[in-house]
Amino acid sequence: MVVEDEVVDGDTGAAKQNKRQRQLVGHNTDWLGIFKPMQAALRQSSALHSARLAATAKSPTNDSAGDALPSRSSEVVRLGIVVGAGGTARAAAYALRSLGLRAVVVNPRTPSNAQAMAQDLNAKIEAANRPAANDHNDDSALASVAWAESITEASLGSAVGAGVTWAVAAVVCTLPAAAGFELPDWLLPTSTNNDCSAGAAQAETRRADLSPPVAVLDVVYKPALTALVTQCVQHGLPVVPGATMLLEQGLEQLELWTRRTAPRPEVRAALLANVLASDTVLKEGSSMSETEALFRDLPGWKEAFSSPNPAKS
Repeated sequence: MVVEDEVVDGDTGAAKQNKRQRQLVGHNTDWLGIFKPMQAALRQSSALHSARLAATAKSPTNDSAGDALPSRSSEVVRLGIVVGAGGTARAAAYALRSLGLRAVVVNPRTPSNAQAMAQDLNAKIEAANRPAANDHNDDSALASVAWAESITEASLGSAVGAGVTWAVAAVVCTLPAAAGFELPDWLLPTSTNNDCSAGAAQAETRRADLSPPVAVLDVVYKPALTALVTQCVQHGLPVVPGATMLLEQGLEQLELWTRRTAPRPEVRAALLANVLASDTVLKEGSSMSETEALFRDLPGWKEAFSSPNPAKS
């Protein structure tokens, strides 16, 4: 929450003068902390998918692979799964909608909380009467937030609706690290596919290379290597650790408060040093920790190790 002075029309009276009044203007920066890195992660996912298709087409053992693939179309509804039903989950749902995805809320321990949150968000959406920002799908259902009892094909299919072809594009986990949340096997690259629709015929045509890999964000920043982040790294999925969200929303807050450009390199270096200090276990056969190894390979972070303000001396 930031307090701003705004000039508004006051009681003009006969003189018709404007008065300066102080108003409270609320800003939510959590959604931007999710939106910006997830936008980059989805681009990375698309690039990985294109490279995989190109490699498949060139493979001498897959000369006819392209002919066997059903065509992708704009009719496929891309889902953004929000795991959890707290305050951060609301920001995640808004961010995913702003990325043009159909947000689906899942709260594994208490599904009724996911239902309540989806209903509340939809009421606010209807009251605001505005579509999702950057909505690239003409389906008006994108403007609503769905909920599912679990992250299973059957549950998500029921949430989206019968006869709708869908694919999971992103997952944002807002649960604490102690929950130990991980993606179900069917969303991993080694699984059959994350494309689903009604009907057995469609199920028979599922292929692992039909959809880009799922982009994932875990809001937890300590520990940086949560069960979810570790799983994504092992399977080569585009993953955003919680420190990235913390950095982006923190920079947004700083600029709102000061109305000046935030010193990104310095803030990033300080945050990274703090995160790295929490992991003192060295990676096997290396002089660096597993956490440092992760951040050295992440876009937006690896530059910190060679900046004038190094994160670790």
